[in-house]
Amino acid sequence: MNFKDYNVHTLLMIFCTAMTIVGAQIAFKVGLIPYTFQNFGLILAGLLLQPKHALMSQLLYITLIGLGLPVAAGFRGGPYILIGHTSGYLWMFPVTSYIMSLISRKYIEIRGRSLDLMNKFDIISLLILSLISALPLYLVGGFVFAIYTIPVLPGKDIISVIHEYFKYSLLLNIPFMLQDLLMDHLAAIITARQIYKLLRVKGMIP
Repeated sequence: MNFKDYNVHTLLMIFCTAMTIVGAQIAFKVGLIPYTFQNFGLILAGLLLQPKHALMSQLLYITLIGLGLPVAAGFRGGPYILIGHTSGYLWMFPVTSYIMSLISRKYIEIRGRSLDLMNKFDIISLLILSLISALPLYLVGGFVFAIYTIPVLPGKDIISVIHEYFKYSLLLNIPFMLQDLLMDHLAAIITARQIYKLLRVKGMIP
């Protein structure tokens, strides 16, 4: 997306960070894992921002957590969150946004249509791409969570342990994946389309 006014681009980056913060507070616990609406902010950033800026929007979020601001789930903040049992998910936020930006832009280029002209086929296609983008989040997040919660049994070799952790990661995240897809990701795609329409009406994009 090329904006006529660079300040609009900067504001959108901050907006996506803010949406991730808001999404963090829409949360409920599933076992030890807080289910949040944060994926909305990740996918929105991937759709509205260039790859490096989508990544930066989520690095900013992680930085705010590290500085102790109460922006993580449950209005928490502090460096300990970035090394805790859900830290794998957090560190994959920038990666997910970056991948979503890359592949969604490639898709839009191939289709020859902009975000504001998306039809139902495009929405379904972007939903599939959003799931692909989030796979590192689920795999790494679940893997780190497994390290914190599954004890290593004596006598097991490292390959078996890693395999067990990844299997646990997959099983752990399956319930979240469908919910993320049909709630967070779908809402992000629809919101991105509306924002793009507004920007075009205001003459902020060509």
